[in-house]
Amino acid sequence: MEQGQKRSSFFDMLKGICIIFVLINHFIDAEDQELKIFFPYWGDMAVPLFMILSGYLYAESYKRNKIESFSQAYEFSFVLKKVFRFAIPFFLLFIVEMMLERGYLGTGYSLFEMAMLFLRGGNGPGGYYIPMLIQFIFLFPVIYFIIRRKKNGILICLALNIAYEVIKTSFGMNVEFYRLCLFRFLFAIAAGCFLSLRQEEKIKPWYYAGFFAVGAVAIYISNYTDYHAHILYYWTKTTIMTVFYIFPIFVLLKSKMEDIREPFFSRIGMASYHIFLVQKLYYRYFSEQIAVYVHQTGLCLLTAIAVCCAVGIIFWKIEEPVSRKVIALIK
Repeated sequence: MEQGQKRSSFFDMLKGICIIFVLINHFIDAEDQELKIFFPYWGDMAVPLFMILSGYLYAESYKRNKIESFSQAYEFSFVLKKVFRFAIPFFLLFIVEMMLERGYLGTGYSLFEMAMLFLRGGNGPGGYYIPMLIQFIFLFPVIYFIIRRKKNGILICLALNIAYEVIKTSFGMNVEFYRLCLFRFLFAIAAGCFLSLRQEEKIKPWYYAGFFAVGAVAIYISNYTDYHAHILYYWTKTTIMTVFYIFPIFVLLKSKMEDIREPFFSRIGMASYHIFLVQKLYYRYFSEQIAVYVHQTGLCLLTAIAVCCAVGIIFWKIEEPVSRKVIALIK
């Protein structure tokens, strides 16, 4: 968010709810438990919704900053500031992670192994998201100008996302490469970008209803039956089909609640990235030990949410002002 721009409480609130869904997702081990509470229809939507949000908010940022060309979008200082915004807090937590690996788990890494681990997003659940954020910075200008300059840009992005899945299937793509590659969320990002750039275009409600129905049925088939689409066999809970389901919900929430002011979840949302980093450490190093003393599952989950949110907000409060000053030095 640029200096002097008013921050939207609605989007922060939505990010706050999403990061809590992430904490719940990483807490639940048994898939049958998730299915009983219909988790695929809400909890598993956190990452696709984060991607839609990112596409929308970055497009809004491009419009505010009057980014009109690739040369402006890839201007060195502009890109470097965005990379540092994600890299600095992760680097700080990565140092703590390496200390815990050595002192707590007794695991040693060579410098090369640490470098590779850093590039993969470190240990702990959801590490793939960090490399994806860096990729996002470099891929988003392409998505933005496709949507902006092509009338059917959203369909082009959908086709590219499907083509990526076909290539993955045809050539037996390595699962780790697929896990770390942002291309699997290309359509979700494009959907958010499309909403930002084409807000003046009135899309008929029955279109959204149709998209929602298609996505809801696809989620049911993927999670509650034995059938899986041939090209969608990795990370089936967050495939391109989920975008058809969650995007209309995002549009509806935005139209009805954009002016809402909700301080609790908004504060969590503002610190969502730092909470995400903290939960990586919590679930890898501390959750099992805490479960020894906190036997009730519900209380254990509440402890995880409370600890990760509290520590993440404190981390954000300390790190963000310092990093902002460092980033401001980049010319």
